[in-house]
Order: sequence, then structure tokens, then C-alpha cells
Amino acid sequence: MSDEELKKIIEETVGNNDPYWNEPAFNVVKKIIDLPENAETSIYKLCDNNNKSNSKFMFKIYDTVIKACKKINITLDYSKYSKQFVGLPFNIPFIKKSLSNDVKKATSDSSKMLINIPKDFHKMKSMPKDPANSVVYGMQTQSSRCLLIMYPINSQSAMPYENISVIVDGIHRALADTQGLIEVDAGITKNNKKYVYSIVKSKLEPSGMQYVLTMHIDMNENTINIQAFFDEIGTTGLRDATILNKMVSDGEIVLPNMDGWFKDPYDENYKKGLLMNLSEQSKYDVMFPQHPLSETRSFIKYVVENN
Repeated sequence: MSDEELKKIIEETVGNNDPYWNEPAFNVVKKIIDLPENAETSIYKLCDNNNKSNSKFMFKIYDTVIKACKKINITLDYSKYSKQFVGLPFNIPFIKKSLSNDVKKATSDSSKMLINIPKDFHKMKSMPKDPANSVVYGMQTQSSRCLLIMYPINSQSAMPYENISVIVDGIHRALADTQGLIEVDAGITKNNKKYVYSIVKSKLEPSGMQYVLTMHIDMNENTINIQAFFDEIGTTGLRDATILNKMVSDGEIVLPNMDGWFKDPYDENYKKGLLMNLSEQSKYDVMFPQHPLSETRSFIKYVVENN
């Protein structure tokens, strides 16, 4: 296949010729084509774009690459990790294989996604690069902006509802240097549906944080996958600075080394990446209700109590 033919496939998959999406997706697919059969790697490793630390960017590149590979009869086999959760989709290793006819797809009708979400969210038009049967919502306040994508997935691809430690270990292995784990939890909704979720933060450029919620809700026949990206906008860093100054004043944190300020919530020996800081504890959400992390937890609470 020539480069021009592949570029046309990428353009058709994305739905436009925007180089912001097309060039990195083209480069990743080109590398996959050149991989030997049964080679194992991940889309994140193959992407050399400067925006790869942005989870929202990588989710779109991931979806484009998956669809483009199917069009050229290449399948990315993730079955090795089908019963595990080892990180965000673009971090999960795949094995390159020829496309087979027994590949299972989640094709549940989007009308079955009867999930109640807060009224502040407004429905948006799905884009060609969004996952099949997805619905998209948006929300913005003075301090945060959210893009939410919801779609059905095969239940075998869901995170384990009863094994939080497996999820934590998988996320720890997959985190980039500009990411940090905030929270993982599971439970039962008001209407007796199993759910599990993770919150991972990523550094935004030039400033601010993005909190990525991945939430799975068991719907018996399939699983609803909720991906929500809560971005910090406006004046950034206010929550961190306010709580840090208070703790320094109270003698709980000593400058300049700030021992104890940064800490992984599940493993004090884990030091990689952008660790959670003390201001990101849930007890401070009430002080900063429009902060993107507060909005993330508020969204989770609403979904659990209204579904």
C-alpha cells in the first residue's frame, strides 16, 4: 500500500484532512503495517507526537487507528489482556494479526444506554471518529470544562468489579510521566447495577490539569463505558495553592522539600509520574465545587444515586 492510499484511508476515517489528527494517526498505522506478524506493542508506544501525554488526544488517535487498521485487514489483538485492566486503551499492548472472521464486536443499540446523567450536561453531535453507537455530552463552568463520551462495550472488556488492586496495578504500569492516579473504586448503584471507575490526571499545556474518568456500568447484556474528560480552565492551580499555603501555615508541610505533599493514594512506594497531591483529597471538594476533580466526583455520585 502506498503512502497516498493510506493517507486517503486515514482521511476517510477521521472525516476530514486536519493534520492535527491525520498525521499522527497515519504515522502510527504506517508503523503497524511495518511490524512483523505477531509483534506486540501499544498505540502509545508507536505514537511520537508531542500531544501524546494528552489523554483526550490519545483516545481519538486510538479510535482512528483501530478503525483504519480494520479497513486494511489488520487486527490489533488485545485478547491477551481481555480479563485484566492494564491501563487506558491506548496503553494496552496488542498483538498484530491478520483480520479473522471471528472477531467479536460490541454492537448493542445505543438506545439501550439508559443512563441518567446530571442535567447540566447537554447533548452534542457525535463525530465520525467517535466509537460506534456513542453518545456525546458537554458541560462547562467557570473553572472546568467536560467532554463525555458514552458507548457500549463487550462485558469481557470491562474492568474487574471485585478486584481494585488489579486495576491499580494496571494503571501504575501504564501511567506516563505527566500522569497520576487519583482514585479507583467500585460498588452497586441505587438500581443494583455493578459499577467500577478510575480517575487519572494528566498535565495540560501550558497549565492546568485534566481529570479522566473511566467508568464501567454492568448492564447484563453489555457494559456501558463512560469516558469523561474534565479540564481545568480559567485560573488554574487555585485549589493546590490554597490548600498548600494552609498546610504550610499550620506546619503540616515544610518548604522547600514539601515532604508528604505528593503521594500515590494506594502505594506510598510508587514514585513515578505526576503523583496525587493532598489538595486532591475528596474532603476539599466542598471548598472548590467547580474544580474539575470536584466535578468528576460529583458526576460519579450522581450516576450511582440515579441509576
